[in-house]
Amino acid sequence: MMQKFGFDFGDPYYTFDGLQFAFRVCTLENVYGINPDTATSSMTNGRLTIETGGYQYAGGQKTCPGTLKADIHKRDDGVCFHVKARHHEVIKGITILIRHLAAPDEEEQIYNWPTLDLNAPSFPHINTPDGTTSFILPDSTILRHRRWAVYREYSGKWVFNLTEDEAYTEQSHEMTGSQWTLLRDRDQHAVSGIWYGMLAKERGLRPWHERSDIPEWFREVSLVLNMHCEGWTGHVFNTFDRQLDILKWIADRMDGRRVLVYLAGWDGRYYWNYPIYKPSTACGGEDGLFRMIEGAHKLGMHVVPMFGVIASNYKNTKEMGFQKAVCRTAYDLEEICDWTGWDEDLATEPIWQPLNVGEAEFRQHLLHRIHSITDQFQTDGVVLDISGWLPKDPRHDLFNGLSQLIRNLQQRYEDYLIFGENGSDLHWSMIPFYHHGAHLKADHPFFTYCRTAYHLWQGAPGRGSTGVFEGGLNPYQALKVDNPAIPTLAIVQDTLSSHSDEMEKVIDMSMKWGDRWLS
Repeated sequence: MMQKFGFDFGDPYYTFDGLQFAFRVCTLENVYGINPDTATSSMTNGRLTIETGGYQYAGGQKTCPGTLKADIHKRDDGVCFHVKARHHEVIKGITILIRHLAAPDEEEQIYNWPTLDLNAPSFPHINTPDGTTSFILPDSTILRHRRWAVYREYSGKWVFNLTEDEAYTEQSHEMTGSQWTLLRDRDQHAVSGIWYGMLAKERGLRPWHERSDIPEWFREVSLVLNMHCEGWTGHVFNTFDRQLDILKWIADRMDGRRVLVYLAGWDGRYYWNYPIYKPSTACGGEDGLFRMIEGAHKLGMHVVPMFGVIASNYKNTKEMGFQKAVCRTAYDLEEICDWTGWDEDLATEPIWQPLNVGEAEFRQHLLHRIHSITDQFQTDGVVLDISGWLPKDPRHDLFNGLSQLIRNLQQRYEDYLIFGENGSDLHWSMIPFYHHGAHLKADHPFFTYCRTAYHLWQGAPGRGSTGVFEGGLNPYQALKVDNPAIPTLAIVQDTLSSHSDEMEKVIDMSMKWGDRWLS
């Protein structure tokens, strides 16, 4: 449910090209609008300029000093607008309100960017009162959290709210908002083309067949194995020796070059051991892992272990001295992660916390462990767990830290796969492959640039065990050739012993999938 004011905030609106605009400044302490008593507006050569030397707030009951300048003008077939503000409190973001733009929408849904929901829009798509669709594009892909919604404000009028936060590591007493362009009655594909063109220009995003960060061997992969190792409780789904036996069984039925092995829980108790990253003793230790990977390579297969980009057991954070890397909220409070339940006591266990890979010491530790495992065991890439999470940390830029980590790996290793869990379109230029987007339709823009397997939560044949993943059970579903997601098979303790017939079907289907999608 959207949470709104229970009173008239008292925003003064300014008319331009049939629309009405109002502006607010959100600080870390309160929200402020233009004080009409100190504001001026002028129209010069078709450009509307609004300036104020003060703010009103609390529905006009209070005032305070500060400045805001808004500029609105037409360019080609669009309406452009941007805002610059100053306040004695630290500015969190700027809100722009527009009346007469959006048709009523009783759902009052809030959209966000960046978002892990890849079916959600990256910029506002607005159904207008005349039955057409308008779009609002920013002038850059700079990482600023943006939100928008259509709702009925206290006055009873419908309003479109566009809010942009300052980059959290750059918040200060001043903010210059993005330049926005309103495009009316335009084709969605054409406008999306502008957006992806911006990502190409500013982020280096390239179509799949033009990317240089994809190992050649990966272009032949038609089957991903979610190989479950040791879970949070210490339950071992597959020892390293058993894993090799399973890989040999699969290699008797298909070309090993078509197989990618994703190791989850290879480093001991899943999530509990983060961020130590040493081979699970219960699964067979270093010797067992070496035998398995060497054997997989002899079969033509490639192996990638899973590392958490952000996760750390609280105990390990303290013992390893990573307190400085703990993610913090925009209000400089320590982030608490109570997302997952591990012990079936009907409550979540906040035993791990997010660390920020933007903090240099933690990033170097993570790189050191990835380098060490890659060099010692000749692994073929890395799975970066929770790669798409973007905290509002005012101290460290996680996205920039992730970029540095990936660049380091790409410069150090050739034919090395970067495999992410999730990510917004902002991540696509950095990470070519995910286990996040199997639900997307074949014509989704994602597949122009990236590829995906099925997520780790995919249930295994039989009871649908999700192995080390905290889901528990997820009913097994047969895969389809017409889905562009790479066929994926979850391997738990009884997959081969009890469900070899279903494994045979998946192998057969994966070869047909390869004939369709890899040609």
